[in-house]
Amino acid sequence: MSKINILDSSVFNKIAAGEVVEKPASVVKELLDNALDAGASKICVSIVDGGIKNITISDNGSGIEPDDFSKVFVAHATSKIKTADDLASIGTLGFRGEALASIASVSKIKLTSKIATETFARFCEVEGGTQTESQEIGAENGTTISVSDLFFNVPARAKFLRKPKTEMAEITNIIERYILCHPTIAFTYIADDKTIYQSTGTNLLDAIYIVYGKSAVDGVIAVDSYNPNSKIKISGYIGLPTFSKPNRTYQTLSINGRFVNSPLVSTCVYNAYEHFLMKSQFPFYVLNLEIPFDRLDVNVHPSKMEVRFNNTNEIYGNVFNAVSTALTRCDKISSVSEPIGVYKQVETGKSFQDLSENTEQNNAMQTSSVEIDATENNAMQNDFETKKENESTAKTSFLNSMISSGNIDFSTGEMHQSSPVMSKLINSQIEQTLLSETKFDNSPVAEKTRTEQFFDEGDVKFVGEIFATYLIIEKQQKVYVIDEHAGHERLLFDRLVKQVDSQQVTKQALLVPFNISLNMQEFEFVDSNLDKLRKLGFDIEQFGAREFIITSIPSILADINLNDFFAEILKDLSNMKTLKQSDLVLRKLMQHSCKCAVRAGKILSSGEVNALITQMKEEKMQLQCPHGRPVVVELSKSEIEKWFKRIV
Repeated sequence: MSKINILDSSVFNKIAAGEVVEKPASVVKELLDNALDAGASKICVSIVDGGIKNITISDNGSGIEPDDFSKVFVAHATSKIKTADDLASIGTLGFRGEALASIASVSKIKLTSKIATETFARFCEVEGGTQTESQEIGAENGTTISVSDLFFNVPARAKFLRKPKTEMAEITNIIERYILCHPTIAFTYIADDKTIYQSTGTNLLDAIYIVYGKSAVDGVIAVDSYNPNSKIKISGYIGLPTFSKPNRTYQTLSINGRFVNSPLVSTCVYNAYEHFLMKSQFPFYVLNLEIPFDRLDVNVHPSKMEVRFNNTNEIYGNVFNAVSTALTRCDKISSVSEPIGVYKQVETGKSFQDLSENTEQNNAMQTSSVEIDATENNAMQNDFETKKENESTAKTSFLNSMISSGNIDFSTGEMHQSSPVMSKLINSQIEQTLLSETKFDNSPVAEKTRTEQFFDEGDVKFVGEIFATYLIIEKQQKVYVIDEHAGHERLLFDRLVKQVDSQQVTKQALLVPFNISLNMQEFEFVDSNLDKLRKLGFDIEQFGAREFIITSIPSILADINLNDFFAEILKDLSNMKTLKQSDLVLRKLMQHSCKCAVRAGKILSSGEVNALITQMKEEKMQLQCPHGRPVVVELSKSEIEKWFKRIV
């Protein structure tokens, strides 16, 4: 007697719906993908009771051909692909032909669609997978689909739906991501008759402003890199080091316009930020990767939120370089009048902040009604991107101003005062750290860094030292306060990184060799990276089937706990393959530089001050310590005059 049953379509569609339609947010995502694939430039999403009662999405896309109405809700029916070969280069957001059939099997649907060449639109209804005959009605070009009573015929699924507010929050998150991933599309989002978002469809910076508000626009820098060898383009915005967040929910990634979650990219960006961020903080970013379609696989899961790369190292390297390069241009100085989390540009010129200080929209971009004037947004965007065309010529270099006392002999690089720490700074060879051998077509890199502008432009006066901790500099109607410890720590850290990456490290033998036992995956990873560990300064050899023995370690890691060290580098096997030697011991280098840096409370001689400032200038140092704290804080003359009521 046969025991194998061939399931009816109504049964297997409900089973498939379990993967495709997990919750109302899943329905919204699938329908948005269809609207975008139809070439829509305006999309309106309206929900009732968190999407449980109703979800309606309207677009002005190409519409559905009248002859295709009978196929729309058939499983595995799609206009996106024809043959298996098409799966190798998918350029559309949808392609599986499962979504509409799955949604229709567990809800009640009303579909209206009109193409531009037809006089009338077509309309049909579907209830629990059963479709009515289509009929002609009057409607505008595009498609409107209404999904009601989700899971009305699957009580087992309906009871797992959460409260309407929770489901609404999930949908709101999806809408926000789509606004950010498709900034040139005008989205309107209405929940329970209240307009939550209304994007202008102009550009990404406006989209960030609409979703996150003015503080986000003030706190981001642009990323725009293209690698001609791999044909990978990376664009978008990343947060300044102090515009960080306590979790990863402020990270948005799209690949070829598809919103996805990628642990690889998230880890890569975090690693690029690691010595810029405070502890337990995560970077903000909105990035789009344009990758040749044949280099990735989007057919991983029915939700289409995951992708596989054919070369993870290539992706990691490109993203790491793009983010790191952008971070080298973000040397901005905190102002006393602003929270430390908001950086202020050193150079003069208007910014987005200057243009929008008096608008009422700054504090109203939450979940209330949002109406943005496109013309005003464009004006703000254009002004935000305006840069100075003519740079003022430096009258007197900072170096000459600071060494007029004659404490430093630059013909020999020697300092007349005795200070072992500061002498090392003067006598050490300055090397240029390269992020990668890959060359990027990224013109902004040629611009002066904030550090160069800070030190090179205008007359400078060294005022003195306060609290045996801070240096006071006066320049161009501003006072700059420099944290001696943070500045010195950053210099030492950068030098240690260069030493490690250039293999200029000494070894220290262990009195008792260290044995480490690993599982097979960990063993293969360590075995494939033995050369990297040896270049770092470890004497390591295989010892047994899945064991290694270590007899020497880098001298700069004399106090290292080897168990903790290997636990750290083995926690993410897939991503560590692309890191440099210095990345393996980054935290140790940070600790070492912090311990060796000049301590707060130590009074520096004029020669030591000169040496510290000179090295900061010559090495084009980043203005954050390795732990993310600012090195320089700005105080303008006008701010001081406000204190004393000289100006209002």
